[in-house]
Amino acid sequence: MSTSETPSSPNFQPDSLYHRFLKNSSKDLQLQRLMRRDKCTQQAALARLNSQMPLASKLEYSEHVLDNSGSLTELEEQVNTLVARFRRDAGWSWVVSWLLPPIGLIMGLWRLSCRSVGRRRRRGRREPPVPDEGAIRLQEENE
Repeated sequence: MSTSETPSSPNFQPDSLYHRFLKNSSKDLQLQRLMRRDKCTQQAALARLNSQMPLASKLEYSEHVLDNSGSLTELEEQVNTLVARFRRDAGWSWVVSWLLPPIGLIMGLWRLSCRSVGRRRRRGRREPPVPDEGAIRLQEENE
């Protein structure tokens, strides 16, 4: 998604993203964390939070919601649960999608190298050129 394709823009297509996540926490907690992280005033932090899309609108576009109002270990547990679910859902399909392109590339290179070797062999087995008529006349006159 380019920077111009926000959910409110006309070019935004939610289906173009594979998975959409939303990290959710309360407005007060967001304010506290923003002020601590950026070392800004409450007014500046509120202005920044209010300039964002409302949470209800973000929920429309998200497939997975992570609750970020707890501790870091709770968030890590949620992420690990999602990763385990994605791995289980993917099964072996990711192996196929990662292996097929390199195998195709290797087979293509193999084919090109076989062609190159075949051409070199054919060049080496060429019959000597037929002498031109002038050389044949000279041989007949010398006899």
